[in-house]
Amino acid sequence: MKHDPNALERALRLAAKDAANRPDFYRLLLQSQVFVVGDAAETEDGDRRMDGGESVSIQQWDQPDGTSVIPFFTSPAAVEQAIEGEASCLCLPARDLFERTRGSTLVLNPNHEYGKQFSPQDIDALLAGGIPSSAQMRPAQDETDVTIGQPENYPTGMVDALITFFAKRAQVKAAFLAQLKHHPSTGEKSRLIVGIHAEGDFDHLATEVAAVIADTGPRDELINLYRVAPGEEGIAAALFEHFEPFYDISWGSRLSSTSTFEGGHA
Repeated sequence: MKHDPNALERALRLAAKDAANRPDFYRLLLQSQVFVVGDAAETEDGDRRMDGGESVSIQQWDQPDGTSVIPFFTSPAAVEQAIEGEASCLCLPARDLFERTRGSTLVLNPNHEYGKQFSPQDIDALLAGGIPSSAQMRPAQDETDVTIGQPENYPTGMVDALITFFAKRAQVKAAFLAQLKHHPSTGEKSRLIVGIHAEGDFDHLATEVAAVIADTGPRDELINLYRVAPGEEGIAAALFEHFEPFYDISWGSRLSSTSTFEGGHA
């Protein structure tokens, strides 16, 4: 029987195709029920659902390099697809699973077309209210002996992903991109800066932006995020006053929400 993807599976597929969709996938994951292979007491109606303090045994899989991972799944159908023969399937909130298995590496939907591995650091970030990101972000601050100009190597892939992401965040009004160059005497490398004109909680937005940049931005390059607005001073003012935005909220309604999907990992 054909399995109709649930909301989490659809979000995983979107995230695998486009990094701009990954913050939404992580948020939905923490709100979702997931499935593991293991043993727990069976309820009267035949379901196996784990209560907060219940002791359970969750199956681990050994990888070729000798390390162990804990597989978990988006649905019972995903479990059946990955495992030969019968298996005891347990349902629990993803957040509960992450807390119970903290310190372990988990893999979502192993042996599937779409999947995602979570390192202990990824899980710590999720439980702390953030999202996994390997981006090298530095606190934005005004500096001296610097010049601001257009990027020498325009990061087209990163910009395209950010445009798609910003179109889904009504709090973002505009976004700007430039390159910050220090005076040669400082020994500092040039770096990209992204200025965001936004309302509301900027810290959480910056965390999501960092995750998109981590997957699409230039490797081994520091990127600063600035919150920009009319009346600001310093670098933020220069971005807002002298650079054309690469994203404007008026464009969001014109972006298509349909795509053709291919296999991959979020």
